[in-house]
Amino acid sequence: MAGAAVDVEPTRLSKCMQDPVQLPGATTNGDTMAQTAVKFDPRMYGRERSTRKRTITPPQTELVPLEPSPSAKRRKLNHELGKSQSAATPRVASSAPTQLATPPQESEAEMMIFIPPPVASHVDGRGNVRPLRDEIGDRRYVEAMMQELQGVIAQKRVTVHRRSAARIADLLSLADYPDEEEAKFVSRDEALAELAPGKFFNGPIITAEQQPLPLSTTSQFLEEYYDDNATVHIQDSSSSIGKTGTWARSVSMRQVKERFQQTRAADHCPWNMLELATHHDDGLRPSFLNNEDCRLITKLKIPDYADETRRRKYEPGWKEVEKWALLAEAGALTEPHQDSHGYSTFITFNQGCVGFGWLSNPSKQERDAWKRNPQIFRGGKWRYVVLKPGQTVFFPAGTVHMVFRLRAAGDSLAFGGHILRCSNIVHWINTILDEHENQNIVNEDLGESAAGYLERVDRFVDQARRQGQEDKWGGQQSINEFKRLLAKFRRLPKPKSLSSKKTSKA
Repeated sequence: MAGAAVDVEPTRLSKCMQDPVQLPGATTNGDTMAQTAVKFDPRMYGRERSTRKRTITPPQTELVPLEPSPSAKRRKLNHELGKSQSAATPRVASSAPTQLATPPQESEAEMMIFIPPPVASHVDGRGNVRPLRDEIGDRRYVEAMMQELQGVIAQKRVTVHRRSAARIADLLSLADYPDEEEAKFVSRDEALAELAPGKFFNGPIITAEQQPLPLSTTSQFLEEYYDDNATVHIQDSSSSIGKTGTWARSVSMRQVKERFQQTRAADHCPWNMLELATHHDDGLRPSFLNNEDCRLITKLKIPDYADETRRRKYEPGWKEVEKWALLAEAGALTEPHQDSHGYSTFITFNQGCVGFGWLSNPSKQERDAWKRNPQIFRGGKWRYVVLKPGQTVFFPAGTVHMVFRLRAAGDSLAFGGHILRCSNIVHWINTILDEHENQNIVNEDLGESAAGYLERVDRFVDQARRQGQEDKWGGQQSINEFKRLLAKFRRLPKPKSLSSKKTSKA
């Protein structure tokens, strides 16, 4: 999920490098919090620091493993539970789904009490599992992220990582936490209602515990790659921005495994692994997306022959888009962009706390300004949340979004996929028309598959008309508008391929 590798204008980039970016929600000099440096510790995420002394025990390992997350039914409703505990029971090392690095040693007077890491969900009064809406914790994460980005901006070498840090720091300085109308934190049943045929919410929908398979770790995921010579496409943020297009390159799986085992320097430029194949055919798609309306891509992949309905191979030029893995080193950044082909997207985070920002409900004027200058646009309302292991974010086609990862939050692993909705074909084709006109706003060239998708759906809706099933496609009015926009698409010149653009995701 990364935007095209287009250099920021030198004057603007230098200004971003030189001028410190104001922290979101910055306080006055008299504020105590503003006078102290933010110290982010994944174990203290969203919690207040304590001045209480405790007995210091010698560290037994360089990593502090987390115990398996308790079942949702046993979790406390109050996410501020940690504040009510005056002391913590010593934790026994166990096989953990996530490994968090031990924070730097502090003096006895500054030593914090141990508080468990944040949970991703809680159970409401009706027994529904709901994602945790943690505004305080997410703000602390962003404050720490801003300080980290300032350190990257201060580096002498002009790299892709430094450019991305300047861009994201600028937008985070404008961003705020979303209200309930800008992002929905919902249960499974509420998510199903939001994605019912004919309904549309133009913003992120966040759920929890919707991945059927158990959560995985980066080490478990990499161990299942048996062929160390397999090719992996990465974003190498250490590349110089003057060499446009060279920051995305190919390495072997052996190099990736070695990279994740190395000790990293403070000025380390992280890798971001792109479109990794998953080890699972099933069990990754969230349950609230397993309905007929959300399975349009699956139907488009069925071979287009009257006597051939077996799914033994894809059509030439088509690829797997319904499931993929996103693997990134701590600190990896993804600049604002929108996903190609008019896809809607879901991402379930398995390891690591990851920041997700987006342009919320842009007006037509704001969308037009974004399309004209996506690399420097800073208008509109920017919002952010921090997604935790076990949480899934779903966002509709055309959502302008960015991703930021705090180094202290560790490496990240997520599974995701794209979907198309039968009842949402008008929004879909409008998004494709935008992408055709402005190819620098997306993360991948449209190629020939977009036209193939549209022509196939055109035959689907013709058949629906004959069979009286127009409601499945949003109704007769929706079909008529789709036909009108398809005729417009057919008159457009074939999109030019941008050789420097590389496919990428979060």
